Amino acid sequence: MTDHTRTNRNLTMYNWFTSVQTAKNLLEKKITVVGTLRQNKNEIPPSFLDLKARPINSAIFCYSENLTLLSYCPPKTKKKTVIMLSTIHEKGDEPYTTKLPEIIKFYNSTKGGVDTLFNCITLILLAERHVVGHYACFIIC
Repeated sequence: MTDHTRTNRNLTMYNWFTSVQTAKNLLEKKITVVGTLRQNKNEIPPSFLDLKARPINSAIFCYSENLTLLSYCPPKTKKKTVIMLSTIHEKGDEPYTTKLPEIIKFYNSTKGGVDTLFNCITLILLAERHVVGHYACFIIC
């Protein structure tokens, strides 16, 4: 495998892999991160998850060191917020905006690889149920 540290690259990550500690570790190696966070992470402030007093399309930002945390209330459903973590975006949009925040736009434009990997993992998990014995696994996406 090639060493990609110190190459000023970006990783777009799915919520299985995204955490504050992972983002900090990668940032030390000059790799930036944008990713979704699971709602059960301890790093998320409780106010980011509360939907009762939140208007639709509202965004709340939290900044710490080189990290930006975003809580966005999407227009289609008011059941869940979208929680994002970024080490690229140093300043968020206005706290209450009617447009999609820049962090989400960036994630959506770069998440093609995330979707491909997720589909590959799903196919492997399905294949494991039907295979008996040892086998070698090659992921070609």
